Amino acid sequence: MFYKAIVVGAGPAGLFAAYNLSEYGLSTLVLEKNTQLGRKLLVSGSGQCNFTHAGDLEEFKDKYGDNFNFIKHALNVFTNKDSIKFFKAYGVDIEVTSSGKVFPSSRNSTDILDALVRSCKLNGAQIQSGVEINAILEYDGVFQVSTTDGDFFSTENLIIATGGTSFMHLGNDGFGYAIAQQFNHKVTKLRPSISNIISVETDYAAISGVSFKNVTMTIWHNEKKVRDKVGDLLFTHNGVSGPVVLNSTRWIEAGDLVTFNLVNKPYEVVQKELEQDLIAFGKDSIGLYLRKFAFPRSFIAVLLSILSIPADLHCANISRENRKKIATYMTKLPINVASVGDLNSAVVTCGGVSLKELNPTTLESRKQRGLYFIGEVIDIDADTGGYNIQAAMSMGCVCANSIIRKEQIYGN
Repeated sequence: MFYKAIVVGAGPAGLFAAYNLSEYGLSTLVLEKNTQLGRKLLVSGSGQCNFTHAGDLEEFKDKYGDNFNFIKHALNVFTNKDSIKFFKAYGVDIEVTSSGKVFPSSRNSTDILDALVRSCKLNGAQIQSGVEINAILEYDGVFQVSTTDGDFFSTENLIIATGGTSFMHLGNDGFGYAIAQQFNHKVTKLRPSISNIISVETDYAAISGVSFKNVTMTIWHNEKKVRDKVGDLLFTHNGVSGPVVLNSTRWIEAGDLVTFNLVNKPYEVVQKELEQDLIAFGKDSIGLYLRKFAFPRSFIAVLLSILSIPADLHCANISRENRKKIATYMTKLPINVASVGDLNSAVVTCGGVSLKELNPTTLESRKQRGLYFIGEVIDIDADTGGYNIQAAMSMGCVCANSIIRKEQIYGN
């Protein structure tokens, strides 16, 4: 059977591409390997589905690692405000948090998936789930898709929206990368993104659950500074997490060092402050004095234990050397990276189909006419906060628009 477009993958990118294509009246087929559509979407945000962010697009600039310039066009074509309008139009009540995250007011991801699926079906798009693709062949501009059930489908426009390899237990097996390589596309190194750090240090296990607001994290690779990121930090039973870590793991590897400035002041300023304060508060214990910085007591106990400084030692008796150690830990608390959480536990895959081989204004392959890659299968990953789902939908829209333009120009 022939379709104007075939979409492989029924996540937000694939479903939204299918919606736009079918709304224009193009015959569209969506093929999904899993029996359940949108499995990863359903667990997004612990099932609450933060699907976009309400901030100005200017605020999106630093949310896509080093690849914002590629995704910028798509984000401007289909904006965060457009996402909100779309879901409202399909009956989803919206809630915007004080931080700008946008959720369905039900906090139920099923509402988002249902809206996407319903929008496709109302326009006549065909959706088949539990379909295992056996082979994809191309001849003279036509793709033939065969399934293990013996079905054959043909199209001039093939859209790969299969996702990455994160959350493999949800069926994300990297099939899209194999298709890309079949058509001579480069797949960049796959790494976990939006994941935790497992530390070499074990001292902080005792303060699992302790968090700090607005800390500055610096990433070091082979003693060279990679970059700084600011956000909230959370200590875990085996390392560190929290937004500042989750949004930075795309740049972090085993063997790296990450340091945290817990007070957002330079070392020299803190060292001088300690020099003055330890005299002024000479009769207080160092454990009591450090509470001035709003540090939790449990953290202070661990910090002083690591530095081998008795918590009941009077401030007046703190040596110059120990003063420097305290200042260093407050401004450069070190965590040596044993590993980053693996791809199976990471929320998003960093890496994928090389952006150099895709047209950012159409998402069409530069190597094969009529072949498109959208969503997590390409080398785009974003911070937490709804930015990944927004990018997926924006790409789905741009891809569909490109196919629609071709139909307007060349169609019968």
